[in-house]
Amino acid sequence: MLVISFKTQELRDTCHTLENAENRYGSLHAAALVEVLADAEALDNAADFIALYRGSGCVVVGDSISLKIGSEYVLSWIALGVGLQRTVEGEIVWSSVTRLKLMTIDKCP
Repeated sequence: MLVISFKTQELRDTCHTLENAENRYGSLHAAALVEVLADAEALDNAADFIALYRGSGCVVVGDSISLKIGSEYVLSWIALGVGLQRTVEGEIVWSSVTRLKLMTIDKCP
């Protein structure tokens, strides 16, 4: 199971319930946010998460993943864990990542 943590308690509280997310991001984006979090927690690792959302605004750079929700917001995640494997080039082997931290939810530029 992919474990999701949050950069701040405020971010955790906002994402904890649909009602809190709706108050902050509106009903359309809140529903998408809750769906993404539920999907993430149902997957085995970050590679599965990336595969699920590839083609849907998912961008992987270094140890981070960005994912657009709707047209207004982007979620920014980082890989966590002591068991992260890396290729000889130093890139993360995403199938070894079982923990992601949601760092920010920002307005799209």
